[in-house]
Amino acid sequence: MRWLLGAVIVACTLWGGYWAAGAAAVRRAAADAFAEARRGGLEAVHGGLEVAGFPYRFDLTATDLRVARPGAGLGWRAPSFQILALSYRPNHVIAVWPGRQAIELGGEAIEVTSGSMRASLVVAPGTALALARTAFVATGVALAGAGGWQVAAGEVRIALRLAAGGEGRYDLGLALTGLAPGGGLERRLDPGDGLPATIEAVTADATVALDRPLDRHALGGFAPRLRAVVLREARAVWGGLALRASGTLEVGADGLVEGRIDIAADDWEGILALAVRAGLVAERVAPTYARALAAMAEGGGGGGRLEVALVLAGGRMRLGPLILGPAPRL
Repeated sequence: MRWLLGAVIVACTLWGGYWAAGAAAVRRAAADAFAEARRGGLEAVHGGLEVAGFPYRFDLTATDLRVARPGAGLGWRAPSFQILALSYRPNHVIAVWPGRQAIELGGEAIEVTSGSMRASLVVAPGTALALARTAFVATGVALAGAGGWQVAAGEVRIALRLAAGGEGRYDLGLALTGLAPGGGLERRLDPGDGLPATIEAVTADATVALDRPLDRHALGGFAPRLRAVVLREARAVWGGLALRASGTLEVGADGLVEGRIDIAADDWEGILALAVRAGLVAERVAPTYARALAAMAEGGGGGGRLEVALVLAGGRMRLGPLILGPAPRL
């Protein structure tokens, strides 16, 4: 029995040494990630990095975080953020966001609350920590803008995985359920109260191609650039309003977007009115759009259903025969 006890003591000592070394490596990697982000031009600060979870886990907790792109109106603040991993499987981690955080988008402060917000992340072996797959799930999500608008969602699911066909290609899936505008936004979008309180479904299934893989270098000055999007299907349904889209877009070396998206809409008149109220279409041009869309719908058989192509070519963007303006440049 004495030899067995000795073996257990030796094994525990070795495991304890492994955990201590691993915890130090995790803390150092986190500090290096912040330093690399700052070298890449980001403002990236934290109030502390702690590792716990002995003996089976490496649980990293960062406190008082702020990450922002100076001058771009983009930022994120949170009181804490956790990355959890089993000590014997460090390439598979769980990220946990706090119940309250804040983002800055386009210079506007947006408060984000949630009942639960987690992501599972698997990276390939190697120092680059290249993404293999990830899945994000949040429940009871609410966004509140500084202007008073609010949006809530019962559940948000986003999945990304390395796709066949070379580095930098990823399959993307998105599903939102129970999406509900609030804070007066619902009255603006639906002043007649003719739509359900929640948007039934918003989904997307696509493959995105980047010019380099998603890895730890993406935190700094080597952020991947979008090269192409293959949209197999995007769908949004709100009462009698339904919109479906599929197609392919490519981004040239100059950042100009070209391609074609085929769109099918049920109750296109209601969708156009919603786009005007949301500020997506100027009220002064809405009658012109309505006449052109009515002609296209009649040519396709009428009945409130419209099938039309959004075409981006030669630096211009058009919806059927309607010239929408310059094509976006990324």
